[in-house]
Amino acid sequence: MMAALSPRAAALYPKYDKDWFANRVAELEGLVSRTGTRLGEADGIILDLEAQVKRQTETIKECHERIAELATRIQEFKNVS
Repeated sequence: MMAALSPRAAALYPKYDKDWFANRVAELEGLVSRTGTRLGEADGIILDLEAQVKRQTETIKECHERIAELATRIQEFKNVS
């Protein structure tokens, strides 16, 4: 349970009582908890995206290699003709 507001706090925040502050603290703690959960979810999403980028990079490399092979074969075919 929270202690009573100090006279200075009571003067600065006359419309707020200790219950309001306790509720606000609980609300902020919940927000921090949810934010932590979202950050964990974001980490998982980032890891998935990194893996996807790696796979796509490999696919692009394979495509470049295949294009180079085809270009070589086309050039060889032109030379034969």
